[in-house]
Amino acid sequence: MRAAILHGRPRNESARPPSGTNRANARESSPSRKRASGQAGKFANQFRAFNLSIRNGSVALNQKSSSANADGVFEPFAISEVPLEVFEHGERFGMSFQHLSSFGGGSQVSVSMEVLPPGKQANQLHYHMLEEEHVLILEGSLTLRLGAQSHVMSAGQYVCFPAGQAVGHALHNHTSQPCRYLVFGNPQAHDVVVFPDSGRVSVRLMGESYRKSARMEYWDNVDTTGPT
Repeated sequence: MRAAILHGRPRNESARPPSGTNRANARESSPSRKRASGQAGKFANQFRAFNLSIRNGSVALNQKSSSANADGVFEPFAISEVPLEVFEHGERFGMSFQHLSSFGGGSQVSVSMEVLPPGKQANQLHYHMLEEEHVLILEGSLTLRLGAQSHVMSAGQYVCFPAGQAVGHALHNHTSQPCRYLVFGNPQAHDVVVFPDSGRVSVRLMGESYRKSARMEYWDNVDTTGPT
């Protein structure tokens, strides 16, 4: 799994909304509130259109590679601007995703929007030793396999996979509709990833994988009879 945490800035005292009944009156009478409401409706329509484009696979693949402007400053962007990538392997595995954080200039936190088609599994069952992952379901439902347990998750539900939690996790869409969700993570160049079903251990620092069953003790294959 791949993956966005928006860091809120503290608001100035003068920017805080009025409290109590004054706040309600401000909502009813403020022209800026009415304009914001109209903009929110416009955004909702655009977001619904984007959802349809995701489902239909019509998000453009030849878009710009980041939100940076001519001065190299990363600016706000519409999710529909982010290139769509498609992953498939055999009949079992497959999904589409947009890596939002890298498009926006991020490198410390990974944020990815993923769409899991009906009947597909996103990744192999796995867990990370150093990397923490979070999933927030935005639309639809899926089944989370968490070790020996299964959990049905739907829109508005959230789960965290702490680093070092030696319990594999995998996402599978058991429904007839696509499931859309966000994946958050903190990439670790030295991470070790364990795949319980296959017994594979991936050592990211070395760019290699090994069978977990091929274990060695400290002195195995070492000649201890004398100096070399």
